[in-house]
Amino acid sequence: MVRHLRQPVVNERGERLLAIHDAGDVTASLLERTQVSLVLAHHPHGLVLVRNAHRGLWELPGGYVDPGETAAGSAVRELREESGLAGREMVLAGMLDIEHPAPGAGLLRCALFRCRVDGDPSAACAEVSDVAFWRPGSAVDPISAIDEALLLEAGDDDTRRNRMRTGHATRIDR
Repeated sequence: MVRHLRQPVVNERGERLLAIHDAGDVTASLLERTQVSLVLAHHPHGLVLVRNAHRGLWELPGGYVDPGETAAGSAVRELREESGLAGREMVLAGMLDIEHPAPGAGLLRCALFRCRVDGDPSAACAEVSDVAFWRPGSAVDPISAIDEALLLEAGDDDTRRNRMRTGHATRIDR
């Protein structure tokens, strides 16, 4: 199923999350056109977040898919490069349609993966200044709006309701 958002989630760069494709509906053709991979990495201490050294924001680990690389390969590589952690049980959680604000840029296809990680993280590259863990109910500031919305989707129903009431997050309305 494709869930089109009634109100897009807009991040600090003007990118707009428009739709989320459930993993079961992502075709091989759609996955091959993936431009970016993001990772919801589950650690015993919480979901892994990295602080972008250039923008000063907390984000999910991820980045652009290199030429000749698969979306899953990109997710594994980006997680290791940005957090120093190796993902296991990497599975596709869905595909995101993100509108880029640049004229003529079109849709950015973003694969969202889930995995498990253990060990001690480290800010392992120049683009990351810190690594932290997020647990449902905790606040992270500043965080990219799209990433925050994805964290809330990954949390339980009570977490989503409580965060929405306090106004700490952008709700993903379908």
